Amino acid sequence: MDKDINQSSFPLPNLGKTLLKIRDDVYHGRGFATLRGFNVDQLSPADVTTAYLGLTSYIAERRGKQNQQGTMMINVVNTGKDVERDNAQVLMPFHTDLVCDTLSMLTLSSGPVGGCGVISSAWTVYNELAESRPDLIDVLAQPNWPFDTHGREPPYYRRALLYWEDEKLITNYSRRILVGESIEPRTPGIPGLTEAQAEAIDALHAIGRRHELQQSMHQDLRLAWERVFNDLERQEEWHFVQYSPTGEQHVIPVWSKPGGDGKGPSPPQPPPPVNRCD
Repeated sequence: MDKDINQSSFPLPNLGKTLLKIRDDVYHGRGFATLRGFNVDQLSPADVTTAYLGLTSYIAERRGKQNQQGTMMINVVNTGKDVERDNAQVLMPFHTDLVCDTLSMLTLSSGPVGGCGVISSAWTVYNELAESRPDLIDVLAQPNWPFDTHGREPPYYRRALLYWEDEKLITNYSRRILVGESIEPRTPGIPGLTEAQAEAIDALHAIGRRHELQQSMHQDLRLAWERVFNDLERQEEWHFVQYSPTGEQHVIPVWSKPGGDGKGPSPPQPPPPVNRCD
């Protein structure tokens, strides 16, 4: 069904113009947006799905699979005991979703206490590194970082975390598949990070923390919301809500990219090691 939901099949004569402006801001401006007032309680689950995909089609029409089974929409639910999602946990450190241009996130429900999404500008992180630790930029741009494939073949692959394409910075990494985590340990026998790589990825997190922007997921503040990131230029972090018997956190992410011929960009080049991104 989802491939049939696009701007043509989901016309929005008035709101559509605003969404297209948001799309331009996501890709060429500040890189993120938040929509409020999408009242999911008044819609059936099928209508919520249709409306959600229809809205996001104005930002990016081509949706991507989020697992090896080809699922394009995944429910992320925190019930207080665990987060019911492949490879998810209560605290997700800064990362970028690896295979999409944009990330959309719809909150269906939230618990009564706490919970937030955190984003940080990769450009700001890069600029601080360029001024204080340009040697770490060189480490991040080297194509020798060992990414765990968690049971697939080959068991790992190597590439860089930092790129430069069309005068734009691209940061693309996930700490989980570089160092592992408690619910999905690193595959035995594959290379680990070097001391320099460990220092560099810690620096990404520490600087991102200093410049973070928190977006509350609390239901009192927004009943349901959608956020859209230019995922290759932002890094994000999730803090799920504190559980109580009266509520749970339930969000639905969608990975997507703009429509067109489907051709990817030319191979990106490493960024200049000491220049600022302005």
